[in-house]
Amino acid sequence: MSTIKIHSYKEHKSTRNIPFSTEFVIENARQSLVNSLRRSFISLVPTVAFDDTWVDDEKLRPIVCRKNTSALHNEWLAQRISLCPIRMTGNNELKIQTSFNNLTGRRVYNYKNQDLVPIFTLNVKNDKKNSDFDGNLWVTTNDFNISPQSGDKQYQTTRFFPLDPFTNKPIIINLLKPGTLNAPGEEIDIVCHPQIGNGHLHARHNPTGSVEYEFVVEQNKDIIDKVFEDRIRFINRERKKNKLEEVSKEEREAERRSFELLDKARIYKKNPDGTAKEIRLKVESVTSLEPNQIVFDGLKILELTIQDILSSIYIQKEPNIKFTTNEEKVKVLDIQGSSFGVYINLIDETHTIGHLLGDYSKKMFAIGSDNDYLGVEQKIFTKVAYDMSHPLEPHVYVAYDFETVDEKERVRLVKIASDFCSKLFGTDVTKQIDEIEKQDLVRLISVLAFIRACNEVKNDLITLQKEWTNLTKVSSPTYEILDKEHLTKNIIPIKL
Repeated sequence: MSTIKIHSYKEHKSTRNIPFSTEFVIENARQSLVNSLRRSFISLVPTVAFDDTWVDDEKLRPIVCRKNTSALHNEWLAQRISLCPIRMTGNNELKIQTSFNNLTGRRVYNYKNQDLVPIFTLNVKNDKKNSDFDGNLWVTTNDFNISPQSGDKQYQTTRFFPLDPFTNKPIIINLLKPGTLNAPGEEIDIVCHPQIGNGHLHARHNPTGSVEYEFVVEQNKDIIDKVFEDRIRFINRERKKNKLEEVSKEEREAERRSFELLDKARIYKKNPDGTAKEIRLKVESVTSLEPNQIVFDGLKILELTIQDILSSIYIQKEPNIKFTTNEEKVKVLDIQGSSFGVYINLIDETHTIGHLLGDYSKKMFAIGSDNDYLGVEQKIFTKVAYDMSHPLEPHVYVAYDFETVDEKERVRLVKIASDFCSKLFGTDVTKQIDEIEKQDLVRLISVLAFIRACNEVKNDLITLQKEWTNLTKVSSPTYEILDKEHLTKNIIPIKL
């Protein structure tokens, strides 16, 4: 059973009792998982925002500037409006649905009911009625008129654009100057239609103001003292090599003062293998979603991303064991220059997934890795790594390499592959696997190891979701998952 858990949860609220950030400690988690969570909160959580991309057809353009006589030109004004976060919490008019498209190998997002999505209109003119003492008029998010696509109903503006949790003020968009004897006051008339996206597509969809994590500092005095004594021993060894006297009492005290000021805070809680035992995460919201909701949405969307990859691999049991993939999402390639090496190419993925699955695969299956999670008998590969060839090309490769596969190693691989497949299918398939050619066996065992790593990641994410629900009572994502049956494919029923 996974030992990963969450504790030391704290929600931060403004003086107006509005949540603006949350922090917690994850214990016994791989750093790769915590970093992927950080990236998920920032770039994978779906939100709605105004898209300032130009479209020739005005009916399809998300932001239409019908009139603008202000100092800001249309593109600048549209860009500024696009960065105003739209609150989704409690607004069913903006409810998102998601499902995986097998034809394209992509997860798609749509509004649950497109007809309910409101129209946002910003029609303001400086006629000196509401201007300040200089005659200027500040245009803010409070000036939006928000209405359904049909009817005369008006929504309360602060439902979609809440006031700042600290200043209790709206977001400033523009400044309209007053008219003169020869010219009327400045005016803007803009119609906006919110679009679905995530932070990977554009920063406007990022629901966080910041996401940070740090290793939890060690507080145990005995461990801290041991680190200091190791430091003194090192200094004395170096002095001895140079035929110098050992550290004196005065030098030791000076070294301790320096240690307390500079190095003590670098000592963090560690597992026996040297990895960080506890990692503290802090998530700050920009009001589109509450911070606790961002965490749950990020956990769930990362799970869905892993499941999309799992569901793109098809393993056939009859008449012979073999696999195929949805090549719009996953490709299995032989490593050129290696007799027994395989690349698993993940399409439209980045370091968020590549580092995560590469690290878990290495932990579980690389010969010589410190962690013996599955036992030495299942250390299969001489090398496990991941690579992203170019930051502008969202393709990552997880590599599995064998040094050699002689007859003795082949027998061992058949046993491991049979064990994996029996857990996947619930029946013994040793005979079918034993008939597979050596190179096909290498490909199969690499894919099975990859599936096993995906299962390990997914189980950790599900555990964290349960932990988070127990702490915060947030039990479902903001978006609706249409393909729930999709979540059970290629799941190995094994205790983790």
